[in-house]
Order: sequence, then C-alpha cells, then structure tokens
Amino acid sequence: MKLNKIAMVVTITIPLALFSATASSTNASAAKINNAKYQNYALASVREIKAGTYFKAKTNQITAYKATFMADEPVASFGGAQTVKLSSRKLPANQKVVVKISKESVNSLLKSKRKYKAAKNATFYHIKKVGWVKASSLSK
Repeated sequence: MKLNKIAMVVTITIPLALFSATASSTNASAAKINNAKYQNYALASVREIKAGTYFKAKTNQITAYKATFMADEPVASFGGAQTVKLSSRKLPANQKVVVKISKESVNSLLKSKRKYKAAKNATFYHIKKVGWVKASSLSK
C-alpha cells in the first residue's frame, strides 16, 4: 500500500517538474526576441490607402520595420528594422501612418499642445509582405 502511494506521488511530480523546466527555457527565448530596439512615437494620423496604390522604391534594398500600436493611447512603436532585398521596385501599399518625432518623451508630447505642434512629422507606409517603410525611401 505504501509503495503504491509513493509511486503515485512520483508519477505526478515528474511531469510537473519537466514541464516547469521547459516553460522557463521557452520564456527566456521569448525575452530575447522582445529585446529588439523599438522607438515610441505619438501618432498624428492613420489612414487606409485605396487598393491599387503603388510606390516605387528608390533602391533595390529598403529597411522594413515592425510596428505595434497601443489600443488606449495614440502611440506607435517602430523597431526590429531589417534590410529587405526587393525583386521588384513597384510596391503595393495599404496603410499610411504619420507620427510625431521629437527629443521629448511621448508622454510629454501628448500632454502639451505646444510640444506636439513643434514636433516634426514622419510618414510610414505599410507595404504588403514587407512591413512598414519610411516614406523617404519611396517615391510615387
């Protein structure tokens, strides 16, 4: 009877111990991915672009960014820049985002109208199958 109880405890605890060890290694690799350098910007405008709108890349390689948008504040984070080699310079866009760039923090930009108006605008386009691209590297 005692042997059965010991065997039951061992069979229950071994899978739990193994699961916690694998879970901690998975979280460590996820933390490495999230350490990419992202820069926060205050959103000025977001707009859909008509279907069939194409831009031409100025070079065969462009820098594409990943973006995240906050749901409760007008803030966008751009980062994870990668150089993408293009097979065609003609690129379809579906969204346009204008952000405010300033040396001030995003929170101070959102709280002060004067600082918000003084900040410079930067435009990003979402290119299908590529990512977010600065407008300065594209032409109409």
